Amino acid sequence: MEINKITDEDVKNSINGNTSNYILREYLCGKDVRKIDMSGLSLEFFKYLSFDENTKFNEEQIAKYNPSEILESAKSFSSSMDKIHNNGITGKGIKVAIIDTNLESNDYFKSKSKNINIIKNKSKPGKKEVHGATVLSSFLSVAPDSEVIYYANDKTDRINKDGNFLSYIEDIIRNHADVSIVSISASFNSIENENEAKKILDENGITLITSPIFYNNFTYSRKSNDKNGNEVFDETFVEEDEYSIKEKFYQIEDIIKKYNLEGMERKEAINNLIVILKNNGTKEDLGKANYLENNMDIALCTSENEVIKIRKQKIIEEEVEERKENESVEIPCAGRTFIGKKGVFKYFSTASASYTIPQVAALYALAKQQDKDITFEKFITICKETSTIFNSIKSGYKRRIINPEELFIEINKDREGKEKSFSNSLKDLCYE
Repeated sequence: MEINKITDEDVKNSINGNTSNYILREYLCGKDVRKIDMSGLSLEFFKYLSFDENTKFNEEQIAKYNPSEILESAKSFSSSMDKIHNNGITGKGIKVAIIDTNLESNDYFKSKSKNINIIKNKSKPGKKEVHGATVLSSFLSVAPDSEVIYYANDKTDRINKDGNFLSYIEDIIRNHADVSIVSISASFNSIENENEAKKILDENGITLITSPIFYNNFTYSRKSNDKNGNEVFDETFVEEDEYSIKEKFYQIEDIIKKYNLEGMERKEAINNLIVILKNNGTKEDLGKANYLENNMDIALCTSENEVIKIRKQKIIEEEVEERKENESVEIPCAGRTFIGKKGVFKYFSTASASYTIPQVAALYALAKQQDKDITFEKFITICKETSTIFNSIKSGYKRRIINPEELFIEINKDREGKEKSFSNSLKDLCYE
């Protein structure tokens, strides 16, 4: 994929799902983009493109966009979080376990080594890759002084995923009983295993945060600045990796071609194919029928571009409903700078649960520093009560944006209230 020109319209088409989102996620990263014509690309839409420290811009592009300033300012969660850090709330004294992929070695984590203990599964540590580094750096952007026990997990070992997670949790209970929070930017294969893990940790006073637990109460937003330079948090939705979507599309195409149903109207062909596969009755064919039924939105598409657009629309619809139902609190993830490939800082223009979950864990670590007895349920309640509320421009529902300053003021009030209540109860007891 070679691009010679990028305009506002190109970026809008990617955002709306009319064209591939690769331009938003990766295209500029690590590349020499000095010859790309960006004369029709405004600063507003440039900020929807990801880039990193190794992206080479020409002098005109640097003068127009100031990418190094964007990269640096986006390291901050928010201006209010900066105030909280300056007041000494940095996660100090709180130990957190993170389970993610084997880390790429880089100087950033070496400089943090006094706070980070990396534990590798000697037999199956997994390939070193970027995901874990981004997860860990997103956590540290919020709780820079928390102590981290980091478990390097082989994410390709999908069959044994739950067993691996449970073995790390057993190690935490056995060897790191002072851990307060376990953060996993994924879900277990089965809800039963996740419930078992949660039960084990709960019994030991440790909070588990996984993808399903995150989505029950939180979501992501996009940090930016308005025309006056004021910090704003825009509504945003996840940008899926299109490779896996296209892969599903072509797998379905191959099934259709095998059964010679190409002359039929698409929906009729898919429905007939499901019937044929179920009638065949073999384990393989029943699996294919189930696959088609579970991916009907993709199966009904006739081209790559249609698949991308349909999936984008479906994601937005599903996430809007989820946010309404859960009164989800938005955490800034897009428009942020974390560690990317090869250990260099990357400006992420897109959002994902993977890089927001550790920030929720980090926020809770800050809350635990302020009030060691605060429960995760109480923390969630205060997050919702103190969030800044806006009406969604797209969908009209009430958006809840995390408000760190108000959050920690309220946590402090709640702690002081509990201490006062305890003190008064003690006085009454002594008087009696």
